[in-house]
Amino acid sequence: AGLAAIEAGDALPPFIEPGSAEAERLHHVVERLSRQQSSAPFAPPQAPPLKLSYSAITEYQKCPRCYYLKYVLGYDEPKTQELAVGDIVHRSIDAFLKEAAEAEENQSSAPDLRRLIAISDDQIRRTTPRTGVIEPAIVEQIRAQLRHYLESFHDNAQLFRAEGKVSFNYLCGDITHTITAKVDRIDQTPDGHWRIADYKTGKAYKHFLEPKADDLQMGIYIMALPWLIDPAGAAEGDTTIPAGAAEYWLLGSRQRGSIRFEELKLDKVRKAIDTVIHGMLAGEWPQGKDCRGHCVGLWDE
Repeated sequence: AGLAAIEAGDALPPFIEPGSAEAERLHHVVERLSRQQSSAPFAPPQAPPLKLSYSAITEYQKCPRCYYLKYVLGYDEPKTQELAVGDIVHRSIDAFLKEAAEAEENQSSAPDLRRLIAISDDQIRRTTPRTGVIEPAIVEQIRAQLRHYLESFHDNAQLFRAEGKVSFNYLCGDITHTITAKVDRIDQTPDGHWRIADYKTGKAYKHFLEPKADDLQMGIYIMALPWLIDPAGAAEGDTTIPAGAAEYWLLGSRQRGSIRFEELKLDKVRKAIDTVIHGMLAGEWPQGKDCRGHCVGLWDE
């Protein structure tokens, strides 16, 4: 049974337990569908201008149907403890960096590893209502990654901004869309160059260790960089990409993958983004070859 069948009053898919939180979320999606005009197709094209992000774009690349369920209908995947690791680690480092900056400004003692672990414990407690009690092995994984961060990557002296989030205009054809970028960390090095860092808490994949010239995530981030460094100048049209490098920090293995800004082929990055935009505006929602299964059983053929 797919969403259309559920809307018609048929049974839930067999893999969703009646009365569960998953069933409740699914019915909220069905309510949204029922508010559409009866003559409208189940999954119509999106209307421009679009509001995009790296996560949304890459989700469409993997599976347009999963993208539609998550970003258009609001039906996200269940939050697992494994997925929560990245969120907890990111939030913990961000809070730690803010405390470190405040300590430097107040000329007080800088937070240490014990404080970083305490921050993460608080973040774990905040996450528990959504995921259930975090298993001890997951807690230890989080703590190990935070130790690796502090021992191998932390350098507050060069920090320009932690967790920079900005939205910028993106022109595709004759329509201006919006892309929102959320960068984990921006540093200004002693030589005046810039560094973008993105924390990775999963496996040390080759595409993180050796970023390619068409790396979509870092391409979007360096397009956003002028807006993060000088918003007023960028708004007036100065979106020149400065000198610097983009790095993936692999917290599990203590490794880095780096690529200089000038090595990134932004024309290829833009071509990939444009292809996604065209598909969304045309209402192209096939099941993707890299589908993780989120749409299976919910999308009527």
